[in-house]
Amino acid sequence: MHTIILAFVASLQNFIFRLPEKGRRNILITSALPYVNNVPHLGTIVGCVLSADVYARYCRQRDYNTLYICGTDEYGTATETKALQEGLTPREVCDKYYKIHKETYDWFNISFDHFGRTTTDWQTKIAQDIFLKLVNNGYTFEEAVDQLFCHSCDKFLADRFVEGACPFCAYDDARGDQCDKCGKLLNPTDLLKPRCKICNSTPQLRSSNHIFLDLKKLEDKLQVHLHEQWSEEVNNRWSANAISISKSWLKDLKPRCLTRDLKWGTPVPLEKFRDKVFYVWFDAPIGYASITATYTDQWENWWKNPENVELVHFLGKDNVVFHAVIFPCSLIGTKDSYTLVNHISSTEFLNYEDTKFSKSRGIGIFGTDTVSTGIPCDIWRFYLCYIRPETSDAAFSWSDFVLRVNSELVNNLGNFILRGLSFTKKFFNGRVPKLLISEEDANVLAQVNYQLKEYIDSLEHSRLRDALKCVLFITKIGNLYIQSNEPWALLKGSDEQKRRAGSVIALAANVSALVSLLLRPYLPVTSDEIINQLKLYQLKDCRLPDYMVKLLPDNHEIGNLVCWIKNVFLEMVLQITPLFQSLDPETCEKFKEKFGGVRSDLNNEEKPLEKLATKTATKALSKDAGAEKKNVKKSKDLAKLTDNIEKNDKILCECVDELGNKLEELLIKFSQEQEGQLMKEKFELEKRIVSLKKELLNAEAKRGTKQYYDFTSADKLVETASAAVASAESKPSKNIATNNGVAVHNGVVEAKSAVLSKSEKPAKVSKTPAVPKETEVVDVSRLDIRVGLIIRAEKHPDADSLYVETIDVGEEKPRTVISGLVNHVPLVEFIFPIFQMQNRPVLLLCNLKPQKMRGIESQGMVLCASTPQKVEILNPPPGAVPGDRVFVTGFEVLFSEFGLAHLTRSKRAAGLWNFCSTIKCTTKNPCWKYLNYGCYCGWGGRHSPVDDIDQCCFAHDACYKRTKRLGCIIKWIGYDWLCHNHTIYCGSDNTICGDLRCECDKAAALCLSKHFLPPVKPVCTDPPPPAGVII
Repeated sequence: MHTIILAFVASLQNFIFRLPEKGRRNILITSALPYVNNVPHLGTIVGCVLSADVYARYCRQRDYNTLYICGTDEYGTATETKALQEGLTPREVCDKYYKIHKETYDWFNISFDHFGRTTTDWQTKIAQDIFLKLVNNGYTFEEAVDQLFCHSCDKFLADRFVEGACPFCAYDDARGDQCDKCGKLLNPTDLLKPRCKICNSTPQLRSSNHIFLDLKKLEDKLQVHLHEQWSEEVNNRWSANAISISKSWLKDLKPRCLTRDLKWGTPVPLEKFRDKVFYVWFDAPIGYASITATYTDQWENWWKNPENVELVHFLGKDNVVFHAVIFPCSLIGTKDSYTLVNHISSTEFLNYEDTKFSKSRGIGIFGTDTVSTGIPCDIWRFYLCYIRPETSDAAFSWSDFVLRVNSELVNNLGNFILRGLSFTKKFFNGRVPKLLISEEDANVLAQVNYQLKEYIDSLEHSRLRDALKCVLFITKIGNLYIQSNEPWALLKGSDEQKRRAGSVIALAANVSALVSLLLRPYLPVTSDEIINQLKLYQLKDCRLPDYMVKLLPDNHEIGNLVCWIKNVFLEMVLQITPLFQSLDPETCEKFKEKFGGVRSDLNNEEKPLEKLATKTATKALSKDAGAEKKNVKKSKDLAKLTDNIEKNDKILCECVDELGNKLEELLIKFSQEQEGQLMKEKFELEKRIVSLKKELLNAEAKRGTKQYYDFTSADKLVETASAAVASAESKPSKNIATNNGVAVHNGVVEAKSAVLSKSEKPAKVSKTPAVPKETEVVDVSRLDIRVGLIIRAEKHPDADSLYVETIDVGEEKPRTVISGLVNHVPLVEFIFPIFQMQNRPVLLLCNLKPQKMRGIESQGMVLCASTPQKVEILNPPPGAVPGDRVFVTGFEVLFSEFGLAHLTRSKRAAGLWNFCSTIKCTTKNPCWKYLNYGCYCGWGGRHSPVDDIDQCCFAHDACYKRTKRLGCIIKWIGYDWLCHNHTIYCGSDNTICGDLRCECDKAAALCLSKHFLPPVKPVCTDPPPPAGVII
């Protein structure tokens, strides 16, 4: 009986307080604890709490056992400083700002499981326990430290009480623990020209004993743990910048001080150090555990359960080192079985317009400001996630805010939902019509499923911005689907057309239901509104499916019932309402002006430096005022004192202006004296540069490299690539649309063998270019160039100038490619997205030997055009899709372009790529399965066939050659055909050449169907043939 009662109590507690469950995915999510010393700004919100909230909501939708913990970081110098500024006690400051933080996050709909604070008994108990175990296990040591001591304040100054110039970037207002400008971690003694933040006096060095954590002793265990998490075998989901920052710290781990000379903090539990407290960045991360303990006394089930719990941190990049190095080392050093970090999702910095957010200086939009604008919280959540700085710094821009909301939310997403549901109400009395899936509908569903898969993958890897764009892409697909089918027109036609119209509207309504699920992590209020209008309330607790399913039953009623007064009677009508309202640019421009200055709504008190300045001015005036100082409290004397301050201020301004004018005159005089000498040196340097470029041109020409050079001097030198190319350019092919030196026809892309930048043209072209010798002939057809799409791009974790791109080239899996384009092409471009790396079509050289670059294997090369001035990525022309093969005019070959020899996967199954479809029809295998097969297929028809499948490739190539001899230009021929019972039937209306090509493809597909495709493709071991030889 006792056992039954205990089991019942345990299950009841698990129901009330969420605890880990065996056999289920348990995820413990934390958001970096915001400082309690100010109102959170948008950078804090998106970088930590909002990002973690989106991920937590997604995890709950996937039915993961999820606990989301956060709270205010209340100990440390930041709180003491704020208390001094506001004339409050530290406890009063914590209480005041905890309430502001809580109200702000509630307004933003942040779904914490528990939002606590660090000033609790649990915090003291757990932090002291971890510290004592570190001491007893020999991971700490004592050492005297030179600290800054302020004689005016009679106290040691902790890092946040000191400001000065940064030794790395010379920023004047760097803090004693970190520079806001360059992000470097500092000690107060590192600062140049340090000053006390309380009284503005210059502090002096004085020695004080402190306790250090010996990170070197814990390095090996930390390295093992982190490399396990970064391994692809455990599905690494760390942000690239988190890995990069962690690795840089692991290269040179140094002891870290754990104690501070402060009053406000967790006390050190050693008698010798009873007047000291813990350093906030040792103490603060322990707050995650103590806040969990205030949520449930069974907190150890989450924090001492590494086998069953995944720990995920969301934070800004400036906090990575504390969560990836210091906090894990502190837990490892206890020798207890603590849950260590599994994943870190860190963001870059979010700026405000052209400046930086700063909690201490009050620059930018703060949480309380968003409420006063009257703009709904879902709009803020949308835009912050849309610009989330995942791979590079981003900026909140009012103009972009208006643009994105009005175009993406109102005109795209909101418009799709409104059309789908309002058509149902208008044409079918609010009842969802019967859904009949056509071939076109199946294609639309395939696109939606692809985006759904990308959405899930992006959120699993904490790429919140990419996942949101998948949702927007689905609604774009939906809008195009409705527009292309025009159900309003079909409803005026035959019964069959009316059924088709109903099916279109039913599919749009079902996609709307799916969108409501996908929006729940991002826009919870909007999601609820869609669900309410659909009258499908069970979706609020529905598990997110892996693929598109029918969510709305046939004849399901939608719409909100609204009471209207009509002819004195109450009438119930169905109503579909718009989800969003457009933002007014003029109103937002006023907001931009309003929030562009320094905040003063919460703190009208003078800052310490301002107080000191006022105090100094008063003393100076008192010398002149004489006896007036004794009666300063009288209103008459105060008025005189104010007048004197204004007069002195005016005199001071005049002196500053005069000094500035004199300085400007001196600078002008100095510049005039130097200008002649500088111009002379510039002229000599330009001459030298031109000379060196000519030498470089000659050296490259001797090595066989032919490129265009556009010299800035009058003597411009340009050399052509070859006589054949010059001839081809002078007589362009007919019916070929060109774009930046690249041409496409019927899905096949052509690239000219010499490419100039878009804005650069050769000044001179030799009329009689030298023809290369026979031994120098280059077989350009050996280059396997394909159209690709950059799915994802991010900075290399170990190289500042390299990008790591994931590129879809129509193969079974995308390729990883490294490109040195960081200094030439932006990762994300908000104004002109076509010039960014993300989601960009490119030309990729695919048959290069894979090469490791800084530890990551590169499987190709992105092709660019360059001049000495700039580098630009080559753009495929409109209509080209990933997998389309690129060839060079004048170097065409037959089978290596269009047959199995260089067959690539294509998203189209018509026109030039009918051959792929014939293979699928006859063999049931997709054509890409024969890619790189054997010697003949795998080498583009350059070797002898190794087996029967290779013989099929050989026979197909021979068939094409025979067709060409009859006068047919194979690459431009399309034909009609039919697949029935895995048999190909060529159309009766084909041209003679179309019939011939159909028969070639049919014979090759039939040949392949007779032979078993082995799971492991035979690898060609023959050496490559001499250049220019085609078998």
